[in-house]
Amino acid sequence: MTENFVSGEKRGHLILVGFMGAGKTTVGRALAALTGRQFIDLDGWIEEKAGTSIKNIFSDKGEEYFRALESEALAAMMQRTHCIVATGGGIVGRAKNWELMRRLGTVVYLENDWETIVSRIAACPDRPLVTGKALEEVQALFERRRPLYETADLCVPVTNQDPAEVALTIVEMLSRETHRA
Repeated sequence: MTENFVSGEKRGHLILVGFMGAGKTTVGRALAALTGRQFIDLDGWIEEKAGTSIKNIFSDKGEEYFRALESEALAAMMQRTHCIVATGGGIVGRAKNWELMRRLGTVVYLENDWETIVSRIAACPDRPLVTGKALEEVQALFERRRPLYETADLCVPVTNQDPAEVALTIVEMLSRETHRA
């Protein structure tokens, strides 16, 4: 079931955005399996290129350095077509990233409620933007980013959904959009 999903100058990628713990990597893998597309996790790409973990990048070089690497990784996707791309939760904070994501393809927001996010990030304490922060600070970050996420081409509620179901929902939504165009 390979769909094209290309319009205009877009590269035909499906770009997954959402807060940390939204399920971008898990849903991305399920989408790749469903569509036969290559899956690319930008955080994994960054770690491979940097030769170290995201956590180490944050602690050794800081968030701004990481954000520059993140933008570079996103720009590298212009060399590819028709991939499923899982982004980091903060990629939406730079306007140039939004411009690039829109050129790359369809941006899909995996929308979770705060309670689900908390349960997921609590299970993975290695997330650099959570380490040493009060829950209220993390929630404030979530609330600041939410309006940015909501400007995605598609907003897909994923709370209490199986990743395979979410992947199927995304493909169905994209198929409907393609038929309307």
